[in-house]
Amino acid sequence: MQYNVDAIKTMIKARKEFVLVGCAQVISDLGNWFYTVAVSAMIYSMSRSATALSMVLILSLIPSAIFSIIGGAISDKYNAKKTMIYADLIRGIITLFALRVIATGSVNILYIIAFINSICGAIFTTARYRIITHLVPKEQLSRAFSRLRILYELTVILGSATGGLVFAFLGFQYVIFFNSFTFFLSLILLLFVFYEEEEIKSSKMDNNFVAMQKEGFKYITQNKKLRILSLYKIFYTISGGILNILPSILAIKIFNYGETGIGFTFSAIGIGSIIGAYFVGKLKTETFEKANLVYGGVVIIFGWLTLLLVKDFYFALLAIAIICTGNIFSHTYIESFSVKDIEQEFVGRISGVFQSITYGAVFISLTLLARWIDIDYQNTISFCIVLVIIPNLITYMMGMVKTPSTDAMNDKQG
Repeated sequence: MQYNVDAIKTMIKARKEFVLVGCAQVISDLGNWFYTVAVSAMIYSMSRSATALSMVLILSLIPSAIFSIIGGAISDKYNAKKTMIYADLIRGIITLFALRVIATGSVNILYIIAFINSICGAIFTTARYRIITHLVPKEQLSRAFSRLRILYELTVILGSATGGLVFAFLGFQYVIFFNSFTFFLSLILLLFVFYEEEEIKSSKMDNNFVAMQKEGFKYITQNKKLRILSLYKIFYTISGGILNILPSILAIKIFNYGETGIGFTFSAIGIGSIIGAYFVGKLKTETFEKANLVYGGVVIIFGWLTLLLVKDFYFALLAIAIICTGNIFSHTYIESFSVKDIEQEFVGRISGVFQSITYGAVFISLTLLARWIDIDYQNTISFCIVLVIIPNLITYMMGMVKTPSTDAMNDKQG
């Protein structure tokens, strides 16, 4: 058997660049979770209000939803690597301003930092999608996104568990310094990523960002698979969005486990998420099948029902892990198939739209469900179950999906 030496060298180089991008993601995410746990603990311990806690998340979600769309057009038009580097540089500097919380005793600066960092994070994420689709062959995208999701969830486990302990025993300032440092380290790793980004010659790329994004929305509306994925993304994300504040509520309000309990709950989220992402990487088929999203929904519903029934904190952690297994399985599946078989010039904009859907749906969850869970915990969880059922009921009643082969043919028509 003869091997193409140049092809092998190209494959090894692409894998090296993919590893560097993955490591940059892991390092910055690790610092983010240190910071997230510390901020959550500080705000909730001071206010004892899910609504107050959700405010910092809402101020992150609004610009994220908007700038994911803008960032998609930016990454389609400009160099994705440089875009990620500039985003890390800004986040590394702006995070240090959180030290004013210690000096002034006011948490107001945290809202401003969350707003700015979320803009940079949204642009960073959409640019990352574009790099990955350049480095990874289409037939390996599901496995690539599965591995990236697993790496991300490992940082959730490590960052959240240790972040809670560092905040409790050493103080908020150490969390801030570590988070800022991780952004600069991520930036350095990205400097060593080299790849050839083919220049897409199209009159569409000369348009302004608004016109470019209109073309991205039109592409989605004409693609049956993307329409279905969008529907599931909306309802599954609204249901799971409450998980952003649930750790603080379960650990402090429901089971009285304090800041350490918040870290353990985030770790349960990470463990369940790793399991869900792992199963996506093990799927044999490379074609879209709606049944996989149905299976994910069944697991999510089982987890929510378990959480309703348990009375012990550790069983609640198990329920959270089950919810996240189904949730992340579904989202990773959506994430990989949303950019698979998509024309390269649209990858940034399509990923930006799906990221915007994520942030917008979480925003709805935090503005509506966060207030409700303060008043009626059990009915809020019950409503989360209903939200998971809705997209499955809609697609069943409308007959949007008939066979996997039909989906595959429709994907090519987009």
